[in-house]
Amino acid sequence: MNIRGPSQAASDVMSPAGAAAEALPRRMDSNLSSESGSRSASTSDVSSLRHSSLIQPLDTVSERTNRLSSAVVDAANSSKARLSRCRKEAQSLARLRLDALRLHGREDDLTFLRDELVYLKKGGSQQDAILVAGVSGVGKSALVARGLKNPALKMGVAFASGKFDLNKNALPFSAFAGALSELTKHVMAQKNAGKIKADVKEKLGDDALVIRGSIQGCGELFSSDETESNPQQEDLGGGGKEAVNRLQYAIRRLMKIVCTNLEGGVVLFIDDLQWADASSLDLLQSLMQDKEIPSFLIVGAYRDDEVSESHPLNLSIREAERLGSNIATVQLGNLRCSSVQSLVAEALGMEDEEGEVESIASTVFKKTSGNPFFVLAFLTSLYDDELLVYNFGVERWRWDDDRVSEVLMTENVVSILVKKLMQFDSGALAVVKIASCLGASFSIEMVAIAIKQSSSADLKRGFEDGDIDEAIREYVREFEEDGLLEIKLDGTCSFAHDQIQSAANGLIPEETRDGFRGELGQTLLNNLDAALIEQYLFDIVSLCNCSSDSLSVLERNGLGWINLRAGMKASNWAAFDTACVYFQAARELLEGMSWEDNRDQMTKLYIAEANARFVVGDLGVTESLVNELLQQRGIPTWDRFKATEVLILAFCASNRFDEAIALGLDLRKELGFKAIPTKPTTFTVLKEFFKTNRAIKGLSAEELASLPTCTDERAIIGQRMLELLTPPVYQANPPMYPLLTFTHMQETIKSGVISSSVAGFFCFGVVLIAFGDLKRAKEMGKATELLLDRPGMREAKSRARYALEGFFFHWTGPIYSTITPLLNGYLSGLEIGDTESAGWNRRTLENLKDEITTAVTVINQINKIGCMNCTMPFLQAAHNLLESSTETPWLLSGECMDFADTLQFAKQTSNEMWEAAKKLLVDAGDLSQIVIGLYHVVRLAFLDGLISLKAAQLSSSWRERRKWTKRAQKTMKTMKGWIKKGNVNVVHTGHLLAAEYALLKGRNEQAEEQFKNAAKVARRNGFRQDRALSHELAGIYYTEKGDAYWADHHLKKAHEVYLEWEAKSKAEHLASKYPLIVEKV
Repeated sequence: MNIRGPSQAASDVMSPAGAAAEALPRRMDSNLSSESGSRSASTSDVSSLRHSSLIQPLDTVSERTNRLSSAVVDAANSSKARLSRCRKEAQSLARLRLDALRLHGREDDLTFLRDELVYLKKGGSQQDAILVAGVSGVGKSALVARGLKNPALKMGVAFASGKFDLNKNALPFSAFAGALSELTKHVMAQKNAGKIKADVKEKLGDDALVIRGSIQGCGELFSSDETESNPQQEDLGGGGKEAVNRLQYAIRRLMKIVCTNLEGGVVLFIDDLQWADASSLDLLQSLMQDKEIPSFLIVGAYRDDEVSESHPLNLSIREAERLGSNIATVQLGNLRCSSVQSLVAEALGMEDEEGEVESIASTVFKKTSGNPFFVLAFLTSLYDDELLVYNFGVERWRWDDDRVSEVLMTENVVSILVKKLMQFDSGALAVVKIASCLGASFSIEMVAIAIKQSSSADLKRGFEDGDIDEAIREYVREFEEDGLLEIKLDGTCSFAHDQIQSAANGLIPEETRDGFRGELGQTLLNNLDAALIEQYLFDIVSLCNCSSDSLSVLERNGLGWINLRAGMKASNWAAFDTACVYFQAARELLEGMSWEDNRDQMTKLYIAEANARFVVGDLGVTESLVNELLQQRGIPTWDRFKATEVLILAFCASNRFDEAIALGLDLRKELGFKAIPTKPTTFTVLKEFFKTNRAIKGLSAEELASLPTCTDERAIIGQRMLELLTPPVYQANPPMYPLLTFTHMQETIKSGVISSSVAGFFCFGVVLIAFGDLKRAKEMGKATELLLDRPGMREAKSRARYALEGFFFHWTGPIYSTITPLLNGYLSGLEIGDTESAGWNRRTLENLKDEITTAVTVINQINKIGCMNCTMPFLQAAHNLLESSTETPWLLSGECMDFADTLQFAKQTSNEMWEAAKKLLVDAGDLSQIVIGLYHVVRLAFLDGLISLKAAQLSSSWRERRKWTKRAQKTMKTMKGWIKKGNVNVVHTGHLLAAEYALLKGRNEQAEEQFKNAAKVARRNGFRQDRALSHELAGIYYTEKGDAYWADHHLKKAHEVYLEWEAKSKAEHLASKYPLIVEKV
């Protein structure tokens, strides 16, 4: 037998204190008898008192006796105090030192985290997020606590944390709710809490209600008038994808307000991300990508062995990195044997004799593989089993290596924890079983109710006598003393580690576990008051669902309606993935129920789940649910419309535009509206155009915007359906677009305006632009703006702003003046969750590239593929102009996009439009019909004219020359008409085309004057790229003419302006063609 401990010589030389301590029982349950100790001490002290010179002769025997008795009592008390101190010291020596252990082997990781905290304190961070990855028990949370939390408190940095729970993975935003609740408490403790609340009220507005309705625990940040009411989700901007987007944007705005006002910055720690719900992962990604939140660092921890390549967390991380987020991952592995040895030495208080613990540390390392939590769990188990004993005689720990090895060969960490729990009595076990089902954190009140109201004799065993509430609190204190539970300041409790919760849950036999959880859920459902049921609704319903198979038909139906209630609540929280779980459970529980007897509730269920499935991208189930609903008889018109609306959106999301159009037209036909031809003739279009003009009857913009509000349900559905059909018609059936717009205007004038009428107004303006009537188009734009000022139009603002600035105002105002309004439109879209319009709303060239990159990040973040494909060519063009390494700068292919892929996308979205675009690429056809009203029309016209003039100049055939000249003349005539109507954005390009046309006709003096005018006007109106182009074309003309002075002047100027614009690639191209420029520059 190999006994590890101090040498024999050490035991022979023993201090008095050590000898006394050696006499104590090993477990310190019964120590030196205080009674005998007091006697011996008293005798000694009395003897010394007899010879003390301090005792003076007394007058009487009585007084002397009293004086002596008092001295004896004092001496006895002093002896007891010394004995008590001795006992406490001995007890402390005989306990494992598990509190405040150092993090062995994590020194580099701690330094990294603390350095990040210093950067954050200074106002920034090197990382957008830090993720700590490792298996269970490796010390992820401890590393964050030591590396960030503890120093943050000392440095004045706010630290807030939340934790996901395996048993609550259906509870949306649970970890974020916990973290924001902690952050709220920190904010309210600051001196400027009042200012922060005022800023929140001013800048968040209705979004405060959105956050409060979805994230519990941060209500104190909002003023009382904001928390008195909680409007329905649709009043706040929609209950579909808009709700998700709006909640994420609102939380990011809240974090920006808080972080701006907290001097030290904010660290938000989210633990156990492997159990996060999809909505929380979307929010996490959104926060990681937001560069506008100052002094903010988000930290996450997850078990990497539970996160596969296809795990939603891994996908979110990769997507965030792809979009530019700088994410650092701290990978924690198990400890090395040397680190385990130093950990064991510190736990035993033997840091100075670390070599003495080598054998036990080596044995523990082999069994635990160096997992820190497992190491400490085994040490505790050895201590509890008295295999690891403190010897007071030699003042050292002693153990038997052979017995330790034998035990460690047969036990694992879960069995050790179960064995530790089994040491408690039946009442304590009942408490911990119930708590394990309630989650990593739980309320003592919930446990008490479950035990009091339970019909199980096993659960009530141990609570037959006395106060149950007090008994539970006493058990919780015992668990806390043993390091199994932690009691928080708010009175709630939590398991000290997930493995402890798993062990507690393992006390429930697997074959009865679902029944136990289901009975617990039913007990809480039947005995909690309404407020608590609402607070813990998700937990209770999830527990009840565990044993749904054993319920009667009546009970299953009742649980089905409760699941519907939970699903609706999750939808209102914008947690649609969670809502789908409850909706599906409700359908399964209600299977076979009669639609006729429960039409309202069943209709509510099917529409709600169809919407939730659409939001999470499960379009197949969406279609199935809507089709089943529409087949039922007696469904109210409004419900049929809501179901059809969801399915149209689903069809559009999957590019099934023709089916979306057919579905919408069918519903309008059912409601008795006039049919709209899908393949209208020119005569039909003109007929409806004149009919619309008669309906307007010369109404001014103010009169159009003052039309009465529509209140008729049928008319509202009709207009809403026309608005829904506008995007698929524009994409897949352009000839039908004018007819749809005319119908919308006619119905608006006839029945009144709603928010959908805004689309009708600006779409009619776009058609007027296509017809060349810019004056009336401008009037429709003005009417649209006035209409937006009416109540109830908030959800239409973003889309309308894009239409007004993109289609209308650039015709009569400087293009750069649209930037600020478009940015405001983008913000409006985010505020209400209308990310489709926000994506569309989003000047050295380098700055422009950065702005486009930011816009691309946002568009990616809000998942708008159509906006993305239309934006990427601009970003690739910027890259090509900036990067000299591009061999073919005229080809839009590179790191941002592939031209062939873009062509394929165009082919998928609009075959007829793409055929027209392909025809343009082949024979320079007319592209203006594809981008009706947009500034692209102006730019395409200029490029068409310039290319035509160059082709004419270089043509060797008079026929070719004549063809291209006519084409150029036609384009120049169109542009002159625009200039005459007030379009200031084409004046400089008109001068440039006039210069090239003059060269074609041999009018050199006129050409020189027009080149000069083109450069001057381009400079005045801020078109730097066209100014450079004007100088370049002028330089080429003077070079061919042989005028070296002016050629040199214009080419140098072109090179200079291209560099100012930061078009480095273009500048180098020019310099390579005219090398003398570079030398002179």
